[in-house]
Amino acid sequence: MANGHNPSVRIRMYRQGLGDCFLLTFREDNDREFNMMIDCGLLQGTQNGKEIMRQVVSDIEQTLRSGGNATARLDAVVLTHEHADHISGFSQASDVFANIEFDEVWAAWVDDDTHPKYKLVRERFHKQVTGLQAALAQMNPDSQGALKLSVETLLKEFFEDDVLGTASQNTTRPSAWSSALTKSKRPPKFFTPGMMFPLPGFDDIRIYVLGPSEDYETFTQVNPPADDTYRSKDGLGFALLDSFVAAVGGVGTPLSTEAFQPFEKRFRIDTAAAQTNEFFKTHYGFDAGAAEEWRRINDDWLSVAGGLALKLDSYTNNTCLALAIEFISSGKVLLFPGDAQFSNWLSWQKLTWDIPDADGRKEKVTTKDLLARTVLYKVGHHGSHNATLKTHGLEMMTSPDLMAIIPVDRSRAKDKKWEMPEKNLFDRLVDRTRGRVILADDTDATLKARCKDQNFAGKVSFAGTLNRTAGSQPEPICIELRVE
Repeated sequence: MANGHNPSVRIRMYRQGLGDCFLLTFREDNDREFNMMIDCGLLQGTQNGKEIMRQVVSDIEQTLRSGGNATARLDAVVLTHEHADHISGFSQASDVFANIEFDEVWAAWVDDDTHPKYKLVRERFHKQVTGLQAALAQMNPDSQGALKLSVETLLKEFFEDDVLGTASQNTTRPSAWSSALTKSKRPPKFFTPGMMFPLPGFDDIRIYVLGPSEDYETFTQVNPPADDTYRSKDGLGFALLDSFVAAVGGVGTPLSTEAFQPFEKRFRIDTAAAQTNEFFKTHYGFDAGAAEEWRRINDDWLSVAGGLALKLDSYTNNTCLALAIEFISSGKVLLFPGDAQFSNWLSWQKLTWDIPDADGRKEKVTTKDLLARTVLYKVGHHGSHNATLKTHGLEMMTSPDLMAIIPVDRSRAKDKKWEMPEKNLFDRLVDRTRGRVILADDTDATLKARCKDQNFAGKVSFAGTLNRTAGSQPEPICIELRVE
């Protein structure tokens, strides 16, 4: 272990709604600061979302300028993955970000165009999104209106127009993601699992890169088995998505489209031809409200699009850049996994690092070691059931000092009929942390009621001012927590 330099971090969790935005300010020996922002986004469709994110970024600018700093500078901007609730702020508050310097932007290997698998991943996601868009175009608004709306809503709420390269090459509007990358003064850094490096300019703080896995086929493994989750669900993989996309004709040649049709061509008749045939007109009811309409199943297969859209959302979560931040002298670890799901978490288990100790010898560090020493866990995906592993995750976090922070807006999640945080997971978090769980929408009263640890409570405070709408009651813009 290194000689102690009294490392500490002040963490600001912003309360913009259903989205992630964290400002981490690291210090050693009360000397220079290192300011790291992890994500900056809000669920699309949030009322007054643009103005809320402008207030958030303005607060970040003011914080960076505090103490007489002439320049508002972020030493590192971490982009975990390409979901709007993590990156929308870069476009919504672009005018405010113009006043902030980004020294360096960090992202995962999936955004590195020099990585050998970069093109494969981009093409795969491009095919899935455009396939779902093709399915939407084929849905009957009368009989499949609810399904059409749900798939449209999901794509619009979580996916920017060009998520993972899905936009047309002719797009003229830069995405939130591209806006962040191009602001980097130094060349952006792209990380692969197993990398490790000191926090730039610091002796006693180290960064470990955990995910995402470079085996991109595992992105489809989003729901863990029953013994590794606090709730289990069934899943659908890229194979089914590929078949569906080929069938709707979203991407691919006519040959591939035909290959995935459920019946041979000689056993099929298209709707236009059937409408001119007396047999089909009589027995399959093409007039509005016809009694025999129920017999037609030609559009029913499109109903799978809803499940596939949800899975595509989850696959994107498995591309998350996941980081562990270690205070070397004390061994304390902060875990920021983005919204990583099952396969991302599981891929970490095999990672090891050879770290030089004080005597120059090599000390082996494993993911198990890092999880056992985790004192702060940023809970993934706003506390959903499939973004925190049980056996290979939370139950491995055995530090008596463990605390958890959850960027969630329970009211907004309830409106969307999403259970965030999931009850069984939240109860276990409260149990494992002895009540040291902070939710972004907490009040001082709810936080104190949950946590009886006065020493911990003394390190938590509410700061800044946020007005969600004109004339609304002001509220704290963020919750501050110190880890030493």
